[in-house]
Amino acid sequence: MSYKRPTILLCESYPGLQEAFQLMSDRWASLRLAPTVEECLAALTQEEPDLLILDIDGQKADPLALLANLRSTYPDLKLLLVAAEFTYDFQVACVKLGQLSFLTKPFSVPAAVAKMKVLLGLAASSIHTRVVKIPLS
Repeated sequence: MSYKRPTILLCESYPGLQEAFQLMSDRWASLRLAPTVEECLAALTQEEPDLLILDIDGQKADPLALLANLRSTYPDLKLLLVAAEFTYDFQVACVKLGQLSFLTKPFSVPAAVAKMKVLLGLAASSIHTRVVKIPLS
């Protein structure tokens, strides 16, 4: 039985993060690079990857318009949005478009790999519960 490595398309303009994602995935996935949104959209017309990682920082395209376009054109595409900050309003707008997976920079390598593997169905998600005691008086 042979294992088919999942294909990840990374839309990332910063060379340091390109290299980081390559190192994170080199043993278990095939990473393709598209530094700009235009290159990413062109790559998607050729072959739909198992996962698209889209870093919205530094891209010229409006992220919500881009997300709406991706969701309507590729409704089954697994997508991980990456940014230095996600505002509450932006996240709500994304959720309304069907986007549920976010990765905030800076991130740890184990957290990023775990999130990618969960989206690809290679690992089960885990739920962490924390009990907080709040004084009522």
